[in-house]
Amino acid sequence: MRGYMTEAQKPVLLTVGRSTERRPEFSLAEIKILLKGFDGWISLATEEQLEIRRLLKDYVEVLLDTGARPGRELLELRWANLKYAEDKTKLIINFNLSKTGKRTAVGRTMAIVALERIAHRNYAHSLDSLILILSQSADHIFRHKSKYDKLIRPINFEKQMAFYLEHLKMLKCPITGNKRTFYSIRHTYATFALTYDKINIHTLARQMGTSVVMIEKHYSHLDAEKAIEQLGGEKTRGLLAS
Repeated sequence: MRGYMTEAQKPVLLTVGRSTERRPEFSLAEIKILLKGFDGWISLATEEQLEIRRLLKDYVEVLLDTGARPGRELLELRWANLKYAEDKTKLIINFNLSKTGKRTAVGRTMAIVALERIAHRNYAHSLDSLILILSQSADHIFRHKSKYDKLIRPINFEKQMAFYLEHLKMLKCPITGNKRTFYSIRHTYATFALTYDKINIHTLARQMGTSVVMIEKHYSHLDAEKAIEQLGGEKTRGLLAS
C-alpha cells in the first residue's frame, strides 16, 4: 500500500479451504413418509416412551414449518415468545437464544397445529387462550408429561429421532452418505422454500437467522431441473405480453 515493495517482491497469499459439503436432507417423497409414519410409530411406544414420541412429532413439524435451528434455539422457546399475526393464520415467533442473537420468524399452519397439540396435552387449553394466559410466563414450550404427571424437558431427543429414522430406514442420506439429524429437517425447509415456495433468498435468510452468503453456499446444488417451476418465467412472460 505504501510502495515499499515492488510487485515482484509481494508474496502471493493463497487461502485454500475445504470445499463445501452438501448437507443431508430429505426429498419431498421422503418427508411425506416421515410425517405420515409418526402416528404408527407412536402407537408402538411403551408407556414410558409415549409422551416423548408425541412431542418429537410436534418438534419435527415445527422445525419443518419454520426452518428454526434445532437444539437451544427451539428448545428454549417459551409460550411468552409467541403471538398470532393479525389474520390469525400465522404465528410470530420471537427467538431469544438464537445463534445470531434475538430474531423473529413466522410459523404457519403446520407449526400452529403442532403447538395446539402441545397446548391441549400439557395444559388442556387451546393455543389461542394459552398464549394469552402465559403471555408473561417463563414456561418452556417443548415439554412432556412424566409418569408422575409433571412437565419435563426432553432427554435424548436426538436419540429418539435416530430411532425413528432407523424405523423408517431413512437414517442415512442416499445422496451424501451421512446420517440425518434434526438439522436435516432445517436443510429440507430451506430446499423446499427455494424450490417450491419461491421465497426470496434475502427473506429466507432472515426467516432462518442466517446470511444470504450461507444460503448460497449450502444450497447451490438446486439446479434447473429441481427448480423448474421457479425458472418457468411465467410471471415475466405474462407481464411482457400484456
